[in-house]
Parts: sequence; structure tokens; C-alpha cells
Amino acid sequence: MESGATGELGAGPGIPRAAWLARINHVTLGLCEAILVVMMTLIMAEVIARSFFSVSLQFVDEYASYTLVWVTFLGMSVALHDGALFRVGIIYDRLSPLAQTALQVLWDLLALVFSSVSAWACLRQVLSSYERDLVAPTVIATPLWIPQIVMPIGSALVVLVMLVITATDIVRLSRGGR
Repeated sequence: MESGATGELGAGPGIPRAAWLARINHVTLGLCEAILVVMMTLIMAEVIARSFFSVSLQFVDEYASYTLVWVTFLGMSVALHDGALFRVGIIYDRLSPLAQTALQVLWDLLALVFSSVSAWACLRQVLSSYERDLVAPTVIATPLWIPQIVMPIGSALVVLVMLVITATDIVRLSRGGR
């Protein structure tokens, strides 16, 4: 449950806190919460419509699925920022602080590369959907780039958080892992 040495990014002796990133994280978390409320409202409306009026709201499944994608992609950076991801510590915990930090920097760099490639691929997907004017095969025919736009945004937020984590861990490594 760590990101770097602590659960807070940039938190460490002599390492400035990334207050600007904390603000972005706070806004992103609020957006995730609002989207979850929309999702729950849509699903409750569908349940009520089916139970009491024997009617189905045709768009609810589609849009509830989109909200789930939005919460997932936006929530990745929030979880990463807040140190809410887990680590299997059976080997890691037995290493010296310097070796732990070196391993963390290696992990950070790999995760940064992966998240950067993911952000690029997601952006290409959205641009392709937009250029080809693709729509969902549903009654509403939602243009697919609209629900997909969160994929490169969320991935870019992960890249941003990973940049700060990586920089923080490199500073820690240069200080002997502390």
C-alpha cells in the first residue's frame, strides 16, 4: 500500500509535496464520486421503471456501462496517487531500504513506460473512432469517441502521477533509499 516510501506523493525528508497534483487528484476523486451517483441513479431509475411500470429505459445499460468505464479510468490515478494499490511484500520486505528503493525505481520506470504506451494507444483509439464516425450498436447510437475520451484522459493522469512517483523515488534512491 505504498507509493514510494509513504502513502503520500512527494512526502519524505526534504522532498516537496506535489500540492498541484493533490488538487488534480481531489478534483478527479470528486468527479468519480459524481459519476458513481449518476450510475446509481440510472440503475435505480431502471429498477423502479421495470418493477412498478413494466417498462425498460433503453439507455440505462449502455450509459451505466459508460459510467463504469469513466470511474475505472479516472479512479486509476486516484488509487495510485493515494497509495491504495497493494504490493506482495514477501521478497520486497526482506530487502534493505536501498534495495527496496532501487527495486521501486525499476518498477516506477516500467509502470511509466506501460502507462505512457497505454495513454498513446487509448488516444489513437479515440481519434480513430472520431475520424471513422463510429457509433454504439444501440438504439441511441452514441458516438463511441464520447465514452472513450476518458481512456486517454485517465491514462494521462496515471502517467502524470507516475512521473511524480518516479521522480520522488529517484530522489530517495540518490539519498540512499531513505
